[in-house]
Amino acid sequence: MGVYWEPELPNDDIGPFLVLSNRFTDVTYGVYFLPHPNSHYGALTILGNDMALDVRESWGFLSCDTCEAGIPGVLTNVTILNNVIRSGDWGTALRTGGGLQASEFQHAIFGNNVVVMDPSQGLRLRQCPSGSLPTPPPLEDCDHPPVLFPPPNPNYPACLDVLPSGYRRAWFNNRDLTGALLPVRWYHANADGLATQQQYPE
Repeated sequence: MGVYWEPELPNDDIGPFLVLSNRFTDVTYGVYFLPHPNSHYGALTILGNDMALDVRESWGFLSCDTCEAGIPGVLTNVTILNNVIRSGDWGTALRTGGGLQASEFQHAIFGNNVVVMDPSQGLRLRQCPSGSLPTPPPLEDCDHPPVLFPPPNPNYPACLDVLPSGYRRAWFNNRDLTGALLPVRWYHANADGLATQQQYPE
């Protein structure tokens, strides 16, 4: 991993974090953010980095906010600009993983990045359903013992294709090696397709 951290309550926000002008060579993740449930992190900027990924399920930037059960941790401000995400030899053999993924971010900008991989994997939203929300324990008293079986249906964090009120996200000028704009895609209900919000047109 080039950069990795995992904010956790109560000391979750250490202040604005800048990842600037690095060359990450043969990494599975350029920048990997693993927020624990209910954590809050203020500002992350990823600017002008060259990320040469290995051949595993690699990502330029991944925020795995549903890797643990609970309410996803939130990044307030994410800015990812002017990065190159590629394989070591600049080929397009990277077909698993992805370039940049949007997760639980209140305000996010993804712009002017070059992503050299399968175009369907370059720009992604967090898949849905993903993760789980714990089911509160049943109320019980002497007349109403708890019912433990069958287990309750799983409850999932909200999907992010349509942003919650007060959230903002912008995609612009993110391209493949030929200069073509990349589509924004997500995996939803066992099908992969285009996200509602795409990049600004040329």
